[in-house]
Amino acid sequence: MLWNKFNNKVFIAEIFKIFMDEYKAILLRNVRGSAQQFFDIDFDALGVEEGTRQFFDRSKKIKQVAWCADACMLLDDQDLWKQFADFAGDRGSLHYSMVAHLHLDDSTAIRRVLGAAANTSEASHILNTALDGKENSFIPLHNNYMAWIYSHGLTPKSGIGFSSFPSQVFMDASVLAGDYDLGVVVAYGGLSGGYALEVMGLPVKVIEAKRKGKGASFDWRNVDPRVIEGKDVLVVENDVMTGRTLRRVARELGRANPKSIDLYFTLREGYNDERNIPDDFRNVRHYGLGERGDCLEVYEKITERLKIKD
Repeated sequence: MLWNKFNNKVFIAEIFKIFMDEYKAILLRNVRGSAQQFFDIDFDALGVEEGTRQFFDRSKKIKQVAWCADACMLLDDQDLWKQFADFAGDRGSLHYSMVAHLHLDDSTAIRRVLGAAANTSEASHILNTALDGKENSFIPLHNNYMAWIYSHGLTPKSGIGFSSFPSQVFMDASVLAGDYDLGVVVAYGGLSGGYALEVMGLPVKVIEAKRKGKGASFDWRNVDPRVIEGKDVLVVENDVMTGRTLRRVARELGRANPKSIDLYFTLREGYNDERNIPDDFRNVRHYGLGERGDCLEVYEKITERLKIKD
């Protein structure tokens, strides 16, 4: 399948629309069922709008934040969202506060919630919610990533996208970017991590390496090895299995005389056979290390990269 940037964007938008239509249908069934079961609200007699508003009011009285959110999602009424934003804030729910302010398109409030979540256990989750719900966020992020891959002379292929929780790789990158002079990205496994590092401000170079026979192939591609000399380098890869690829990468980079070489995996520790990590790497950094980072700072850098209009 050929990857065309325009067609890819249209395809993602169409898939999202189909998903939202299905989601609304399921939501209506759930709200209707809960309204009847717990509050004896008759949607057949009242209609969807009035029944949902009564469901929202009754849910609010018993402090059911999630049910109130369902009602708001179903009606998508700005006045109802404003009520919900105040309610979620009073209940101390950062997630639902973010959801409400995204629907209200309140940039100041969005940043306020991100600031409250920064450096907490909720930071990555709240950032993910902000990116997922902000109009024109994840689709342009995906497309900008694809364009970045093309700019390095590579063709996107399956298995190189972000995980289901893409904010985490950016949170990690925000922590890592300040520790190194240069990122060296192993195509194709390390591409998502390399892109995130560049968005967070670290210069990156893309090389290509893969297992071949009993060893591994290596290609500097358009990279001049001299840019590595004397630098603290972070190698980005998704995982390690036999270690053959990383041994070849470490050997080739070592010949360029870097000051140090560290390694970052874009997959969690359980996916790696760490016994096969070469000793050439000074430190090994793992996906999730930036979980409690500054999600507001990360959000600002991503939106600046994508030029999302507030």
